[in-house]
Amino acid sequence: MRIGLNSTLSLFAVIVVSGAAFAQSDRKQPSTSTISLHQASLARYQRWVDEDVRWIISDEEHQAFLKLTNEEERDQFVVQFWLRRDPTPGTEENEYKEEHYRRIAYSNEHFAAQTMGAMTDRGRIYIVYGPPDAIQQHTIDGVPEEIWHYSAFSRSAQFVLDEGKLPRTGNKVDLEFLDNCRCNEFRLQTPEPK
Repeated sequence: MRIGLNSTLSLFAVIVVSGAAFAQSDRKQPSTSTISLHQASLARYQRWVDEDVRWIISDEEHQAFLKLTNEEERDQFVVQFWLRRDPTPGTEENEYKEEHYRRIAYSNEHFAAQTMGAMTDRGRIYIVYGPPDAIQQHTIDGVPEEIWHYSAFSRSAQFVLDEGKLPRTGNKVDLEFLDNCRCNEFRLQTPEPK
């Protein structure tokens, strides 16, 4: 049997490629459970960024977080994130963090529509600025409306605690929300104060 040069080279190439593939299969591949744990860990951090701190994380913090490469760095970032916001450092409680998660829970319970309450306009305003001093509810041509009154509105004073109350300094602000779809999806109509 006579084999031509081209056939010999083709056969040699197949043997080399097969051997390389076989050698690579001997390398340690991450197990399915390791990949699942890694994916679960990444999902936990993604949820923290996308849901838990979505409305309060600064752009600089978000960009820094995205550059982190391992769980230890991410865990440390989360710890430092909350420590920077703790109004009473050195105590066991972090009132800011507790109030923040209380506001998320309240928003999810009271403002849920087609999305989680914390992701709605009312939820965002409630989480960032706290409860309004008063709410007026009306219906205009069959469209539900809410007007949230803040007697002293300030983003910088949002979590200053004074015997359980959240004092505010700044301007009086009224925020109007309309539910045009009549599906409890109230949209902010008033430009958000800066």
